[in-house]
Amino acid sequence: MDQQLDIALADLGEKGDCEMLDYKNIEEIVRVNDLILECSSLPDLQNNVLSRLEGIFRTSACYFHPRHASSWRQDFERFASRGFPAEFPDLYKEKYYKDDPYAKHIRDFKGAQKWTVSLGENLVDQKELVESKFYQEFMRPFAVHHSMLMVLTSENRQIGLLGLFRSRHEKTFSRQDCLKAQLLEPALTGALIKVFLRKDLLERDRAIECILACLRYQGLLILDKDMRPILVNAKASELIGQARLCGEQAEAMSSPIFREITMHCAKLSAGLGSRSNEHFAGRDSCVELESSGMKESSTIYVRPVINDRENIHFVVYFDSEGHAQTIAKWAGLHGITPRETDVLLLIQTGLKNHEIAKRLFVSLATVQTHITHIFEKLEVRNRTGLLARIQKDMNLLDFK
Repeated sequence: MDQQLDIALADLGEKGDCEMLDYKNIEEIVRVNDLILECSSLPDLQNNVLSRLEGIFRTSACYFHPRHASSWRQDFERFASRGFPAEFPDLYKEKYYKDDPYAKHIRDFKGAQKWTVSLGENLVDQKELVESKFYQEFMRPFAVHHSMLMVLTSENRQIGLLGLFRSRHEKTFSRQDCLKAQLLEPALTGALIKVFLRKDLLERDRAIECILACLRYQGLLILDKDMRPILVNAKASELIGQARLCGEQAEAMSSPIFREITMHCAKLSAGLGSRSNEHFAGRDSCVELESSGMKESSTIYVRPVINDRENIHFVVYFDSEGHAQTIAKWAGLHGITPRETDVLLLIQTGLKNHEIAKRLFVSLATVQTHITHIFEKLEVRNRTGLLARIQKDMNLLDFK
């Protein structure tokens, strides 16, 4: 710690501001830097940073807004604050963001600029601010008046924004406060980069696990939360009857088959609002496509890869003759007859009993009898247990 203190003091000395911060101030900042660099998740980092900044700068309110998504609206899902009521983020995002005079400076901020810490009064004329609709309807009701902003950047790109606030009846932020913030900024930036990288690696690991589990299927397509293709192999492109999807999103969206796939994935994503993540994670959803034009098969399997509510990927793989052979071979080991296997495969597609009967040209009673026998042989009680059993065994076994 002594070495870090010496570096920090030397940095201030070069700027001619060393006398403005005493050893106790520097020691406190280094201690906070060490603490936040140990954080391993974004919520942990945000909670630690906001609680420490609240004490160091004696703020009445503060927020930590990371920037890692493709749009600022998605970024607000990760917004964290202290001292503001619960409705603050949604109210700001939906009604006041476009009128925020500070936001304009942040949007126009270039990573190559020299300042990363600035007082609100240096960005916006305070007289005009107080008379503005934004101040009267938004800042004043939340008892926000004095402000200090910290912009975190990496490779000339914004990755985070911190806002520190005091009420009108408190003192404005001082030059000393700015110096403290400047000393905290490198550690804050490093900690945020660290949690972003950790999150990205976790997502990649989960996607790789799913890809490995799906290698028996030739056609493979991976979509992000916004239904954009991020990986597609040649076989998937061939099955869809489409040129390579990656980098050609406009063309991909024109495909009826692709639209049907994304519609199903969107339904799964919406289902997360009413059912737990555990219900979806690692489970395959079997879908029989209705669109015409499929070259070899009309069945797909969709597996949600869930890292958290904000970040979901969909691994889509296409049925092939190999899958039916795999199921038939596995079913045979458990004494399931070929006709029962036909029923089992149709159960996987989500068909109801009467739909299976119509498809196989048999009576409903015959289908129910086959299903009863399948349940008994696999020692499951219902369709949910059956699908879970198939998924578990398919992940453990690799039939050739």
